[in-house]
Amino acid sequence: MGSKSVYYSITTNKSMAEVKDAARKSFMFLGGSMFEAGDGFQIKQGINGINFAFAANFETMINIRQAAPDKYEFFANINWSPNTLFWICLIVGIFVFGILWIVPLLYLFIDPSQAYQDALFRIQGMLG
Repeated sequence: MGSKSVYYSITTNKSMAEVKDAARKSFMFLGGSMFEAGDGFQIKQGINGINFAFAANFETMINIRQAAPDKYEFFANINWSPNTLFWICLIVGIFVFGILWIVPLLYLFIDPSQAYQDALFRIQGMLG
């Protein structure tokens, strides 16, 4: 299981609803399913732009906080765990065909932080 956190803050005169809508649009580029959750939203399987993401299940919680009347902070906690393909390739690789060990090894190189950080950077532009 892996976990990463990314943070970003913006300064704008827009309301919380407008900022939240811009964040939602920005994170849509990652794909997956998005659900409202408290002060932000939750994304399941937002994997576009992440290398080797086919070997894991992703779940991200985005929290938006208004730190000042014109300042918003975004906290994204990204969690991933091995998926079914990972386990099948691991088991078949051990007992039948060793080359399938590559998929479980690729799991070690997953780093979703850059894709999510890019989505956070796009929010300011989406506010216009």
